Amino acid sequence: MRIETLLSKFAIKGINYDPQSGGGKALLSAEEQLAVVGLCWHESPVGWLVLFVEGLRDVHALKQLQIATRGETLRLMEDWRGVYPEKALTALCATAIAEATQQNGQVCPECNGRAIVVDKNRNRCKC
Repeated sequence: MRIETLLSKFAIKGINYDPQSGGGKALLSAEEQLAVVGLCWHESPVGWLVLFVEGLRDVHALKQLQIATRGETLRLMEDWRGVYPEKALTALCATAIAEATQQNGQVCPECNGRAIVVDKNRNRCKC
C-alpha cells in the first residue's frame, strides 16, 4: 500500500497541540496517524475496504471486500425461498462493489434505477 496516498486521500493531518511551537511540522508522525486509522478500522471495516479499493486500487482489499460482501449477501438471503445460482450471487456482489467504489456509481440496466422491474406480463417486482 502507498501510505502517503492513503493519508492524503483522507486529508489526515497531524495536529500540533504544543502551544509554544509556532506551527510548522505536525507532532503526529505518519505511524501515529496510521495508528489512529487502525483504531477507527473496528468501527467499519467494510467502509475502509471500500476506501482502499477506491483510493488505492488495492487488490488484497478488493478480495477481502468480495468475501465480506458475499457473506453479507448470504446472511440477508437466509430466509429467502428458492435457489439462487452462484454466478448470480457473484454478479450481485460485483455490482455492489462497483457502485460503492466508483464516484458516480452505476445505474442498474434492468430497472434504470427505479428499483421496480415490469416484465412482459406487466407484473411488477423489486429489482
